[in-house]
Amino acid sequence: MNKHPVYYFYLFIETHVCPTTHFKCANYFCIPTDKTCDFKDDCGDGSDELQCKHRECWHGEFKCKNSECIRPGYLCDGEVNCVDGSDEENCEISKLKYTN
Repeated sequence: MNKHPVYYFYLFIETHVCPTTHFKCANYFCIPTDKTCDFKDDCGDGSDELQCKHRECWHGEFKCKNSECIRPGYLCDGEVNCVDGSDEENCEISKLKYTN
C-alpha cells in the first residue's frame, strides 16, 4: 500500500486561432481584417489600431487625436467627424441671433 499522495498536474493551453480572413486582437477576439486601422476600436482593447501607419495630414487638414485627417470645414461644425470626437472639443458655442 502506497502512503504517498499522488498529485496530477494538468496543463491546459488554450489556443486562440482566428480564420485567415480575421485579425486576432490582444484580448483574443477575432475581427474581420478590413476592420483594422479604421480609427475605430473594434477589438474593444484598441489592439486593432496600434500598429497602423496612417497618412500624414495634408496642409490645412485637421489632425484628430487618433491621427485621422479631416477637412478644415468640418472642425467645430457641430457634427462629430473624427471617430474620437476631437474635432468638436474646445469649440466655442456660437450665439444664434433670431430676428422677428
